[in-house]
Amino acid sequence: MQILDNPFVLDLQEGPIGNYIDEMLRVFGGKHIDNYYIADSKKVDLKVIYHNLPDDVEISVIRFRSKRKITLKRQPHSNPNFIHLNIITSGHFLQNYLEEQAQMQENSDKMVFFYNGQFSIQVELEAGVWYTMIFIKFDYTQFDKLFVEEQSTYEELFKGQFPLAYHFEVPQNIEHLIADFNHYLQNNHRSKMLAKGIEVFADLSTAIKTLKKADQLQGIHEEDYKTLLSIKAYLLRHIEDRISVDEIASEFGLSLSKLKRDFKMIFNTSVKSYHTKIRMEEAYRRLSSGEYSVSGVAYDFGYQNVSKFSQMFKKVKGISPSELIP
Repeated sequence: MQILDNPFVLDLQEGPIGNYIDEMLRVFGGKHIDNYYIADSKKVDLKVIYHNLPDDVEISVIRFRSKRKITLKRQPHSNPNFIHLNIITSGHFLQNYLEEQAQMQENSDKMVFFYNGQFSIQVELEAGVWYTMIFIKFDYTQFDKLFVEEQSTYEELFKGQFPLAYHFEVPQNIEHLIADFNHYLQNNHRSKMLAKGIEVFADLSTAIKTLKKADQLQGIHEEDYKTLLSIKAYLLRHIEDRISVDEIASEFGLSLSKLKRDFKMIFNTSVKSYHTKIRMEEAYRRLSSGEYSVSGVAYDFGYQNVSKFSQMFKKVKGISPSELIP
C-alpha cells in the first residue's frame, strides 16, 4: 500500500454508529446497505458491520487500513446518559517498520475506553496499519430487559452528568470472547454473533463493576483532557529538545503515573514515543526539502552521534535518512 501525505479528517458528532458511517461516506465514499458499510478504494480499505442487542445496545466492528493518516474528531453530543464503550486493537505495521515495533504496537492497544461523549476527543490513526475497533453504544437509562442489573453501575460512574471517561486493559478472560465475536461478525453468523455480543457486553460490565469496587478504575475529566492537549503542544514547541517526562509531569502539576496513564489513554502512545515520532517527522520534512544535511539535522535534534540519529530515523520512518537527500 502506497502511503500518501496529508491526513483524512473525519469530523462528527458523537452518537450512534450511523453518525460515523455518514461521515465516512462523505470522506471515503463506498456503499451502505442494511447493517453493512464497505469502502474499498484508493483511499482506504474499510468495513463496518453493526447490530442491535436487547435494551437498544448497539454493537459494531470497524476494520480498516488507510493510505493516509486519519484524524478522527469526535464532538460532544447532547445526551450524557449515552455511553460509548470502545475496544481498539491495532494490526501489524507495514513491512518496512521494524518487527519489534510492530509487536510493541500490537501488544499495547488492547484497551477498553468508555465515556459519556460530553467533551471533544481527537484521535490520530497511522497510515498503513490495520485497525479493528469494537464499539458498544447504549443509553443506560433504557435498560429494562436483559441488562437492567447493569444500570446502577453506569449511573454511579457517570453521576453528575459532567464530562468523564474511563479506561482499563481488556481482561484476559474476555479476550477470547472478543476474538469469537469478531469471527462470527466477519462471517455474518448473526445468531452466534448476537449471543457472543451479549456475552462480551455482560462480561465487560462485570469487569467494570469489579474494578469500580476495587477502586482500580481510572477516570479522566475534561480538565485532565485539556491539560493533555497543553502537554502535546509543549512537546511540539520543544521538538528539537531532549525532554524529561518527570519534569513535564512536575511542570503541569501531575504525578508521573497519572501523566503516563492518561497520555497513553487519550493519544494511544507514550509521551516519549510521541515526542520521538514528531521529531523524526520534522527531520523527514527537513531532509526532503533538500536544504539540510543529515549531520545538520542530527545536531539540530541534539544527537552528537549521526549514526544513532540514523538508526532512530530508520526505526520510525522505515528508511535511512541518506535516502532522502536529493
